[in-house]
Formats: sequence, C-alpha cells, structure tokens
Amino acid sequence: MILSAFVEVLLPVAVVIALGYVLGRTFPLDARTLNRLSLYILSPCLMFVSMLRTDVAGDAALRMALQMLIVMAATTVCAAVAAFLFKQDTEILT
Repeated sequence: MILSAFVEVLLPVAVVIALGYVLGRTFPLDARTLNRLSLYILSPCLMFVSMLRTDVAGDAALRMALQMLIVMAATTVCAAVAAFLFKQDTEILT
C-alpha cells in the first residue's frame, strides 16, 4: 500500500523535479517563459485531467456550475467597484 502511494503520488513529482533540474542545468531557460507555460498550458491541463477523473453526480455538477457562475459574477462586480473607486477606465465593462 505504501509503495503504491509512492508510485502514484511522490514518484511523478520527483520525476518532474529531476527533469526540471536537468533541463535547468543543460539549457538556459527563461523563468518568465516557464512561468507562462505553467500558467497557461500546464495548469489548465492538470485541471482538465483532475476534473475528468472525478466522479460527480448530476445534482452536484449543477450546484458546482451555479456556484461558479455566482463567483464569476461577484468577481466582476468587485472589479467594477474597484475600478470605480480607483477611477480606472471602465470602458471595457460596457
């Protein structure tokens, strides 16, 4: 049981760390480029795979979608209020 947890959880992390170390020593990598790669490509892929492997009942999926829409609306309202308070250009909100 402990070995399977190691293989499924810790080994992939160790492999990624080792590959990053080897690549960093071998090739001059730009930190900004790696950050963008991680943010825009690797993180969405991780989220997609995680969501794909998760079993969710229909009513729970509907509640999660509704919560997501509420959070997005609240974030938009907060951004609009902050833009108004700090006298930022609100032209993109219309």
